[in-house]
Amino acid sequence: MSQSRTPVPWRLLVRHVRPHRAAIGAALALGLLATGAELVAPLVTRSVLGSLDGGASLAGPLALLVSVLVVGTLLGYVQNVLLGTVAERVILGARRGMLDRLVHARVDALGARSGGEMVSRVTSDTTLIREASTTSLVYLVSGGVSLVGSLALMAYLDLVLLAATAVVVVVGGALALLLMPTLARVQRDVQEQLGRLGGRLEGVVRASRTVKAARAEDRELARLDATVTEAGRLGVRAVRLEAAADTLTGLAVNVVVLVVLGLGAARVASGAMDVPTLVAYLLYVFGLSAPVMMLTMSVTSLQAGLAAVVRIDEVTSLPQEADGPRAPRPPRSRARPADR
Repeated sequence: MSQSRTPVPWRLLVRHVRPHRAAIGAALALGLLATGAELVAPLVTRSVLGSLDGGASLAGPLALLVSVLVVGTLLGYVQNVLLGTVAERVILGARRGMLDRLVHARVDALGARSGGEMVSRVTSDTTLIREASTTSLVYLVSGGVSLVGSLALMAYLDLVLLAATAVVVVVGGALALLLMPTLARVQRDVQEQLGRLGGRLEGVVRASRTVKAARAEDRELARLDATVTEAGRLGVRAVRLEAAADTLTGLAVNVVVLVVLGLGAARVASGAMDVPTLVAYLLYVFGLSAPVMMLTMSVTSLQAGLAAVVRIDEVTSLPQEADGPRAPRPPRSRARPADR
């Protein structure tokens, strides 16, 4: 007999993404083009500021700057619409697959699981893979390219300022990444609690007459309340971890701004760099928050999605009636002719 292997979450996620790889690739291409426009904007701004000192016409640089900003905005809009559409299709496919497996599952396999938990997996777990299967994957690549591109152009502008920037960003990013494993575990626990809540609530509703006859309303309510309370406690912990990660990355960017302002002002005063270059460098620093936050949110969404996709796989792996002996069907009742 072949031993069952634990499914790899990444492979399960790729299974949902594979049918939509062309659309996701198009969204990724749009994202990279939008990222390129964002990376060029500070250099164009530097050119505009440099034209002020030379007395050259500003028409050309300003027209180029406006064009870059407009094109980047339009590309971002089209990318968001495309990603949202693909995400809904991923959810639709996952739900259809789960419903098909549930309807055709063997009765003995379904008997070991509560209906409420199955409903939770079809509704809430599929929602969690929405971002993980589309937006997070694209933003992870776009954010990485944006971060690397920003650092490369910052190195082109001034290596000394880049060295100071890199130290702060690496420290802040490392601290934020340390929170990710704990956050993933808490999010998985939240989903498990919600599944238990659905199962218990479904049982109470189904046996409502028995519960009332035994005057067990308060006891059942206490059990449901305990599950809700635990899910709420875990949810608050997840929120705190997410807030801590966001705060650390935001703090790192703010510290970089202060360091660049102080060190950059000293370098301008010494003649090592000019004001337009410092302004362009600051624009890249301000822009660092977007890819850093993008990467942080992508990792968070991916972790939640990977935990959900494992729970979805447990449903789609249920033994089917065609795989083994079918459960006995109830005898048909003979229809009697209607009295006239």
